[in-house]
Amino acid sequence: MSTRNDARRRINIALSALCQRFDTKPTERFKLINFAKEYGVGGSKLSRDFKEMFGYPPLLYISIERLGIAIAEILNNPRLSFEEASIRAGFRASAHMAIISVQVLGMDLLELKRAIKHGEI
Repeated sequence: MSTRNDARRRINIALSALCQRFDTKPTERFKLINFAKEYGVGGSKLSRDFKEMFGYPPLLYISIERLGIAIAEILNNPRLSFEEASIRAGFRASAHMAIISVQVLGMDLLELKRAIKHGEI
């Protein structure tokens, strides 16, 4: 029984650390499996438990956060390109930001650009 409690304790610590990392370093890329190993938990278990808590898998959750950061960058500097905003927000490329934009907002980058320009976002 103590092994099960120990595993639950480790996963809770890892979940807390993952949330803290997302809050403090949302633009920094990392591998979830390596993060999980640091806390002695499985990557799949960490991902499942995170999804249970927040409704999204961790990588989608952080991608949504990064999308918000990129949009804020563009709102603060309208001359900034989507490519530059996506890189600053932690995406590898604007193509990844475009995929998340379609998944989350239902808009491709052109539609997103128009919405930002017209103050709809």
